Amino acid sequence: MNRLTIKYFGILSDKVGKDSEEWEVPSNAKVSDLLHLVHEKYPVVADFTYMISQNHKMTNKDASLSQAAELALLPPFAGG
Repeated sequence: MNRLTIKYFGILSDKVGKDSEEWEVPSNAKVSDLLHLVHEKYPVVADFTYMISQNHKMTNKDASLSQAAELALLPPFAGG
């Protein structure tokens, strides 16, 4: 098993009620596998568009999860 941290930002943090949490997934899991678990626990997250970073680098759903990874779910944001 692989233990990792997911950080939620913006509206996603508001919807799940926390900034981060730890998850355990099989060693050969992909980002999509973890997102499936997140969507099962927090169905509202599936309604939002967001980008994913793994260890501070943008990634996609087909990427493998690295050992002790940190994932961030990043909704669209604007600044000025």
